[in-house]
Amino acid sequence: MIQDTVVYLKNAGRMNKSLIPVESHVTNIPERLKEINPHFLTMFNPSTQKYEVHRLDVDGHTLELNIPYDELDCRAIQYAIHAREVEKVHMEIEEHNKAIDEAKRKVVENEQRCKVRDLHKYCTSHERIEELDENAYKSRFV
Repeated sequence: MIQDTVVYLKNAGRMNKSLIPVESHVTNIPERLKEINPHFLTMFNPSTQKYEVHRLDVDGHTLELNIPYDELDCRAIQYAIHAREVEKVHMEIEEHNKAIDEAKRKVVENEQRCKVRDLHKYCTSHERIEELDENAYKSRFV
């Protein structure tokens, strides 16, 4: 039954033709993934050497998620459970992006602070126009 469905999906262009179905495994990972969602099917992609989880009850392409690990073990179960919590994953991505933006902002702010400090130091040591030296109109920042 599953083999017929896979052949149909491959011939319909909804699934990569090089995928190999994984119906059983030493640690029963495909069976345990089916406990999470009965429509999940574990496939091995020989071109990427990674495992994929496909969902058979959807229209269009069937790929649900790529397992980021080289081995098919209990991490795949944890990854599939974690991926189901879409809102939580979305919040984690947003928090991570905010942290990256904040780090970039701090780097720019630090650069600006250093430039202003150098400028202020130069201006306070050369307050009068008669005291300009030969480096007055040169900057290391230009």
